[in-house]
Amino acid sequence: MAVYANDLSGNKAQYFRRYQRDRPEPVTILSDKDLEGRQFLLHAHQRLMDYHMYYKQDAPYTGFQASQVLADVKPPQFAMLSTWNTAIPWAGGAWHAWTDTSNIELAKQPFVSEDMFVVNEAFSLMHGWAEGSLKVADEILEDHFGIARPWNFTVNDLNQIVRQTNSQECTNDAGTVSAGNVDTGDGGGGGGGVSALLCFTGDAMVSMADGSYLPIRNVKKGDAILTGEDGAVGIVTESLKHTVARQVMVAKLVTRDHTSGGEELVGTPDHPVYHKGEWLEFGQLSSVEIKMEEEYVDAFYNLEVDGHLLEEGESLHSYVVNGVVASGLGDNEPLNLRFPRQKEWKVLAFETASAA
Repeated sequence: MAVYANDLSGNKAQYFRRYQRDRPEPVTILSDKDLEGRQFLLHAHQRLMDYHMYYKQDAPYTGFQASQVLADVKPPQFAMLSTWNTAIPWAGGAWHAWTDTSNIELAKQPFVSEDMFVVNEAFSLMHGWAEGSLKVADEILEDHFGIARPWNFTVNDLNQIVRQTNSQECTNDAGTVSAGNVDTGDGGGGGGGVSALLCFTGDAMVSMADGSYLPIRNVKKGDAILTGEDGAVGIVTESLKHTVARQVMVAKLVTRDHTSGGEELVGTPDHPVYHKGEWLEFGQLSSVEIKMEEEYVDAFYNLEVDGHLLEEGESLHSYVVNGVVASGLGDNEPLNLRFPRQKEWKVLAFETASAA
């Protein structure tokens, strides 16, 4: 298993850190010749036996029959742990994206005459997430070996965009770097921080408290806006701008009735919006409403609303843009951890709570 040894905050892969610290060697051999390695291997072996005896669904055998067979199966003598860490010369940092999708099948089966396959989340529609690797494994087992998927649930594909953004940072009105969700450019799950690209294009129309509409690029700190909660008014505590100046994947709201008089709403696919009583990422809205495409974007804009209010119910921390209620947590880390709405913040909030 390959894992991240460090995500710059120390919150990842704590279990495996016990077995491999940062070091030049790319792998660690876990052997049953020492106490710690033996315990690791016995634990993994026991978990596999428990699965076959107690948890395998629709098994053509009883748990007792499985226990009789497995009683003669010896634990493995060794395992290899490979850790992607900054001490390894060739793995100090990386990002990836598809450049030629016509070669994906060949990349998954480089030895075309052998039943040997490469399983990686890069070949899935869930870049940077372990679930992507699992989905690829399921597909290979089903398509090439006729083995049905073992799960009784489905995992939806996500439109994941992997991008190099370590030199692109959200700034506030004063031009200083904002704290919180700045992408360090690792480009995948387990590395870096929460992406800073949670914004809309500058022509998105914000509903102001006085009933007027203002392009988000012109909304300033201290402005009063509508939060979308029964006429409630919020105060903009930060106005954020993210210079992009390149082609990026965006989500476009194409069919909703725009009461604000704005054009179609264009934003990053992962910006949380309030829809039918729950927070969803913009790109998760119905495909009838949303279309995904690449276009040149000069800059993205975002707002932090009522950043001084941290208690539940004090504010919805949102703003109305082109008739859509959008999250207004900005780059405020305490707010995002207190009210996690985007997937990455939900994961970080869970890990923070678990560590506590």
